[in-house]
Amino acid sequence: MEEAKLMDILHDQRSAVAPETLIKIFENKGYAPKEVRVLVQKALKKGLVTLDEDYCIQPADSETSH
Repeated sequence: MEEAKLMDILHDQRSAVAPETLIKIFENKGYAPKEVRVLVQKALKKGLVTLDEDYCIQPADSETSH
């Protein structure tokens, strides 16, 4: 469920999201920064998200994926 929330947020942003920005978005929803990092790591391992050259997070299915 949390991964779905992560994907919704990333799709809503319409561009790659800096880690600090993603943490702030999730903090506003009551998550701790460590929870966000763990969630992103899980999503990376599953191939749901990718990192661009600036380490910004984006959905793996976005057109900007490399």
